[in-house]
Order: sequence, then C-alpha cells, then structure tokens
Amino acid sequence: MLTIFASHPLLKLFIKLSLLLFCLVFIKTKLSYEFSHFLETIYRLNIGFLFLSLISLMLSFLLGAYKWKMLFNTFHAKSQFSDFLSACFKGAFIANFMFGSIVGDGARIYDISKKYKVPYKRCLVIGILDRLLTLFFYAISIVFVFCVTYYSSVYSTNIQYIVFLGILITISLFIYKKSHSILKLRVKKYKDLMNINFMALYFSTALLSTLLIGLSFIFLSNAAFVALELNSFTYVLTGLLSNFFPLSFSGWGVRELTLSVILKDYASSDAIITISILFGILNACIALPGILIYFKSRKV
Repeated sequence: MLTIFASHPLLKLFIKLSLLLFCLVFIKTKLSYEFSHFLETIYRLNIGFLFLSLISLMLSFLLGAYKWKMLFNTFHAKSQFSDFLSACFKGAFIANFMFGSIVGDGARIYDISKKYKVPYKRCLVIGILDRLLTLFFYAISIVFVFCVTYYSSVYSTNIQYIVFLGILITISLFIYKKSHSILKLRVKKYKDLMNINFMALYFSTALLSTLLIGLSFIFLSNAAFVALELNSFTYVLTGLLSNFFPLSFSGWGVRELTLSVILKDYASSDAIITISILFGILNACIALPGILIYFKSRKV
C-alpha cells in the first residue's frame, strides 16, 4: 500500500512542487536574492556570448540524441537520426513544460519503440542503459576536466582555453572518423558492448557532450559579465548534475541552490543564481520545437 501511494503521480507532482517552493524560499530568504537583478542582467546581456552558449547547449543536445541512436543501433536494424532527434525534442518538451524528466524519458522511449516496432520493455532497457552510461561517463568527464584544469592551471588563461579548444577539436575529429564504422556494430549480448572501438566512440561522444554543457554555462557567465575561470569548470559540471536527476522540474530550484553554494568562491550568489536561471531558460528554449512534435503526435 505504501509503495502504491508513493508511486502516485499526484504525490510525485506534490513532492516536486514542494521541493521547488522550498528552494525558491531558501534562495529568497537565506541568500537574499533579488529577482530584479535577473531583469537587470537580461537588459545588459552580451548577445555574442549568449549565442555561443545556446549553440554549445544545442550541440550537446544533438550529441545526446546521437549517442542514444548509437546504442540503439547496436541491438537493432539501422535507424534514422531524425527519428531519435524528434523523440528527444518531444521528451525535452514534456520534461521542461509538463511532467518532468522521467515522463519525458518514457515518452521518447515509447516513440522509438512504436516507430521501429520494438517491444517497449526492450526499448526501456536500452533507454535506462543509455541514461546509466551517460551518468557514468559524466562522472568520468568530471575527473577528466579536473585533471586538465589542474595541470593547465600553471599557464595563462589563454593557454588554458587553447588546450580546451584543442581537446574539443580532437574529440570531434575522432567521432567524425569512427562513427560510420561503429554504427555497423551489432551485438547479441550486453557484454559485447565492451568492444573497445564502441566504448571509445561512446566515451568521446559523452565527453564532448559534457564539455559543451559546461562551456555553455561558462559562455553564459561571460554574457552576464561574470567571467568564470576554467578552474571552475569541474564545479560547474558537478552542480549541473541536478539536471540529470528527477528532483524537480528539469532541475529548477535545485540547480540554482546547488550552483550558488558550489561556485561561491568564484562569484557572488546573486550572479550564479541569475546565470543558472538563464541556463534553465536556454534549456527550455531548446525544448520548444518539441511542442510541434508533441501536438502532431496527439493528432495522429
């Protein structure tokens, strides 16, 4: 009885709304955040950095869809990237504007299951595996970023940026060269996924996607004239983990509170909360095309 009660959709909605309300009250009272500061920041945003932030976040979103297709493709017949991208847009719309990330993930998995006539349970297993691998490689990416920033911190900021740019270009070229052959890979058992080429490509895609998420936040901080250093990259990625867990609606509230604590040595809490709100808005903007896909599927 307790399990059934705890899994009730209305209870989950109530818990998420309560958590969001708690975070907002805490931010307003304990951190003394003035929401007028957000409007002031919007008025003086640097459009160039804002555009770079949006592009970085969009590329990360596209890589996430491609990574899911890559994993699905190893178990089933060749699939179309456009179908996975469409499902991801719809799932992102549901996650941001309707029911939350778990329902959004379920919706995108259902769409692919229906499109390719694969049993939903099997698609669900692949979707969960993709989510678990994403979190696993996200953690590895944090360690990787920490090592890079630690060993490059002795050099000037320009050198650090050159190092990161070099890493991004190298990973991008590797993905481009290896993706065609890896997409031909077929497995019969989950242990066959330990193929070294597949793991290397999957990790590279996950790493590039993670770096782009972090860069998007750093670009956004520059757009708000709060220049976060690359040394804060590890903390940024750690704080953005709240986006992956179904704690609230797409991390709202929890993300702002977490980042304001983690990044307190790099900028004021007001500035970090403002940047985090802008980051959430950019995430929501990327999900907007999912509105058309959602209502189109409803008519069908």
